[in-house]
Amino acid sequence: VFSTDIQPAIDAAANGDLVLVRAGAYSGFTIGGKGVSVVADAGAAVVVNGVVLVINVSVSQRVLLQGLTVNGDPSAPAIVAQDSMGAIWIESCNVTGGTRTGPGLVAISVNSSPTVVTERSSLTGGNATTGGAVNMGGPALHVANAKVFVGDSQCLGGNGAPTAGPGGGFGGPGLRVLSGSVFGPGTLSRGGAGAAPLPPTFPGGLGGAGINTEAPVTTLPWTFAAGRGLPHGR
Repeated sequence: VFSTDIQPAIDAAANGDLVLVRAGAYSGFTIGGKGVSVVADAGAAVVVNGVVLVINVSVSQRVLLQGLTVNGDPSAPAIVAQDSMGAIWIESCNVTGGTRTGPGLVAISVNSSPTVVTERSSLTGGNATTGGAVNMGGPALHVANAKVFVGDSQCLGGNGAPTAGPGGGFGGPGLRVLSGSVFGPGTLSRGGAGAAPLPPTFPGGLGGAGINTEAPVTTLPWTFAAGRGLPHGR
């Protein structure tokens, strides 16, 4: 037993080391500029409460996150892969974006990273809450200037929240791609539900898109489903 939290073990690890995590709840952590595997012990329920940041992984390094349940906080997406040329592999993880006043947060955000794989995982965008100018559910997966493989997984957008105004919050998309590309066999991508109406004046929100993309997406096969809209009631 090296530590009671994950970050000190990562800080002490060398490239190629394995951080084996026993059952329990842990704080978020950062893997920066090294190749490390963070893996739940066999049969262990490992819960990470906070942001997991993977950044500046070089082309010769590799990061593995396996068997983790990651619950994001109100500050950033639950898992962020950024500015990394090396392979980042997320396997058998349950990832949920955080909530805050207004829009929900992204479950996994991939930025400027050409080799990111998500296998056999569940991604859920954070639900919106009332009080913000925009009460949109968070996307499950956000991709910008990156190449991502999503296999045998599900991407579920977060739910919108009511607003005291003319438009209820809409559901977040299961997948949002701004630039780059996504390849995804055997994956479900579903938008979140729109906000419920506030009778008698304010309508509910529209359901989120299964996919919202401005870049190529290859599906072999991939199931897309729009979220439930509630503009006039249940």
